[in-house]
Amino acid sequence: MTVGRSVEAVRARISESALHAGRAPESVTLVGVSKGAPPGAVVEAVAAGLTDLGENRVQEAEHKIREVARSISASVLWHLLGHLQANKIRSALGLFDRIQSVDSIRLAERLSAATEASLPVFLEVQFVESPNRFGFTQDAVGAAF
Repeated sequence: MTVGRSVEAVRARISESALHAGRAPESVTLVGVSKGAPPGAVVEAVAAGLTDLGENRVQEAEHKIREVARSISASVLWHLLGHLQANKIRSALGLFDRIQSVDSIRLAERLSAATEASLPVFLEVQFVESPNRFGFTQDAVGAAF
């Protein structure tokens, strides 16, 4: 199955599920995760109408974002998924439109200090506590506001 057909199939399932739940299909945002995918496949996904892409490695995203921008003129919103190391904050701010992995107040403060722009962020919350995972515990989420 081609990337384009895969995107179509996922959109059809989203549409069906949204309608079943009484929601408008366009109220759901499909974020394609390009982790490990070659830039050509990402370009193909964008050509198929995917406008939101997620990447979990700043270095890998740098190359892909450049290649996608060079290959296609469509507008893409890039999401950083996964843990962001403090030494990668400046690079991440130059690449991503959204950070979906703010896992501590300290990281949120560093992001805020590193940019004057408004940046949509998502808090990473652990629903099952594990010492090997990043994210706020459920009890600590309130302190982030």
